[in-house]
Amino acid sequence: MKTIKQRILYPYIWIIIFIPAMILVMFNIGIRIYMDRAVRADLENTSATMTALMENQATGESSQLQDLTNRLSSALMASRLYGTTEFYMLSENGTVLYPRNTRMTADLNMITSRIVDGTIPMDGSIQKIRGSDTRYYLSVIPMDRYRSYDLSVLFLADAGQGGDMIRTMNLLLLFITFLVMLAGFLIVQRIAERLSRPIVQAADYSNEIGQGNFITTDIPNDTREIHLLYDSMNQMSRRLEAYDNTQKQFLQNASHELRTPLMSIQGYAEGLENNILTDYKHAASIIRKESVRMDHLVEELLTLSRIENLTYQVAPEQLNLAEEMEDNAQRVNGLAMKENMTLVLSLDYTVHAFADRSLLSQVAINMISNCIRYAESKILIETFYDGKRPCIRISDDGKGFAAQDIPHLFERFYKGEKGNFGLGLSIVKSAVEYMHGSIQAYNKPEGGAAFLVSLPPKEEVI
Repeated sequence: MKTIKQRILYPYIWIIIFIPAMILVMFNIGIRIYMDRAVRADLENTSATMTALMENQATGESSQLQDLTNRLSSALMASRLYGTTEFYMLSENGTVLYPRNTRMTADLNMITSRIVDGTIPMDGSIQKIRGSDTRYYLSVIPMDRYRSYDLSVLFLADAGQGGDMIRTMNLLLLFITFLVMLAGFLIVQRIAERLSRPIVQAADYSNEIGQGNFITTDIPNDTREIHLLYDSMNQMSRRLEAYDNTQKQFLQNASHELRTPLMSIQGYAEGLENNILTDYKHAASIIRKESVRMDHLVEELLTLSRIENLTYQVAPEQLNLAEEMEDNAQRVNGLAMKENMTLVLSLDYTVHAFADRSLLSQVAINMISNCIRYAESKILIETFYDGKRPCIRISDDGKGFAAQDIPHLFERFYKGEKGNFGLGLSIVKSAVEYMHGSIQAYNKPEGGAAFLVSLPPKEEVI
């Protein structure tokens, strides 16, 4: 598995190898095309100029070939352009008459022999031919065009004369490329190290968090993405620490709440076993009530756990809130009558929400039961639209929430003055949020406590 540093460096190494190589190739292709064009143009210009000079020199009267050759040679020498083109005067058998004392190289021998055997035409056209180690452009003009002598003039341009210059430029480019590659490599290596170092440190930081050390660390400010990573990890550490503390507190509270009925059951059972208690019916009644209380507590704990761990099998559907609240009110009406409370319904039957019927019933019953414990005489149940959001409001005419209780109402095991286990409202909040809704608790201006639940009007994916 590659590191971040390697993933940055390796592509760069290939880039700094490929791009300079392509530049060198393209440069050599371009410079050779340019040199070929320049040599060809020089040959064309020289050939045209010399042809005009030969026409002028050949019009004079002379019966001696030597005199004509001397005059033409002088004219050619005087008019030479000193470019890349050389010119030679050849006899009919390919002997070089001018310049005198010309050193016959292998390439020049090959060219003159091909002129003699007709392979290279003597029509003034520009030909390209390859020698032993270079390329040439040449043009051959016969002298019989101007005088009846079997002579010809060879114009020869060496296309490889710029080779030394090209090699020098290639060496210079290679040296510059090497310096750029070295500097770029050092810079990219430094950048890769600066990017990989905080990520490696972040990995160590996450390992510490995974081991239960919920620490926070300084946030680097030189790179935005790294800054966001460390900021997110610090937030995660704080949330995990809070969750861990909540879980520990939850276990402590759950243990305490379970221990109370268990101790009561154990005490009465031992009393019966040792014949200390003689009122068997009363002892059995206490054991039954504590068993029911413990069963209710365990059921609420399991419900809360399933919701918060997202394992509750929710089946949301489009529901008529008024019909649902009317049904739930009937379920708890017996408890209300027992406490001499009246359930007042103010329902809008046009209000529909997308929710799970079982969870919604648990939410409604828990809120109504909470209001029954604190109301003076009546509990008001309402359904309505707040904008486009369907809402349920359940309120009572009691004293309302104590100011110090409001921030903690939905915390697990937080019990008010008449609370049971402190789980009912925690289940309500978790269930509502599980259905993509929201809940708030407040005191009404006219007195009494109120719960306001807002649910999605249709299916929402969050």
